[in-house]
Amino acid sequence: MQRKTPPTPVVRCLSGPDLELLERAAVRRGVRDTLIVHLLSRLGLRVGELCGLRMDDAYDLTTGAVLPFIHVRKESAKRGQPRDLPTPVAVRGLLTDYLQAYYKLNPAPTPTSPLFIGRKTRAAMQDRDIQRLVTKLGQVALRRRVWPHMLRHTFATSLIRSTDIHTVRTLLGHRRLESTGIYLHTDSERQRDALNRAFGDAANGDRKTH
Repeated sequence: MQRKTPPTPVVRCLSGPDLELLERAAVRRGVRDTLIVHLLSRLGLRVGELCGLRMDDAYDLTTGAVLPFIHVRKESAKRGQPRDLPTPVAVRGLLTDYLQAYYKLNPAPTPTSPLFIGRKTRAAMQDRDIQRLVTKLGQVALRRRVWPHMLRHTFATSLIRSTDIHTVRTLLGHRRLESTGIYLHTDSERQRDALNRAFGDAANGDRKTH
């Protein structure tokens, strides 16, 4: 009896223009929310990893300098896989601006203070807070549902086109290469669709002879 091949997980992500619209909506809400969207979509953080960030995972508070990486701790990382993620220039700039806004809410942060806090509660933001934020941004910017893990998918799908799968695996914090492989499948689908649009039946092996 032939074994059935399990279905490939559906990877839902945003297009480049849609991500830009989402980021613009975040900018209108302020630097904190803009930074959150960037960490999800430009570094591929999971929600739990984002909420688990401390001040010393992004800053040297003795000098006020932004670190060259974001440190994801094993306590918040999936399956306890810590990693250091190099911060792109755009993210570094947001971190610099965010520190000034942070001091207005918490004038004396310690290295272990949560990186993201509520504007009113001054308490650490929780998973549900990030979920609500991204959902609201999706409705405002795109008039459709967007969730945080979709931004992680967007990061991975974009990255797989420009580097090797092992690098993507490391940046995503995957233990198994098979977990990263779903993004190769997604990119193959995009390539097939592009060929179909350009060449029609020829891309499906139905080239007509004359």
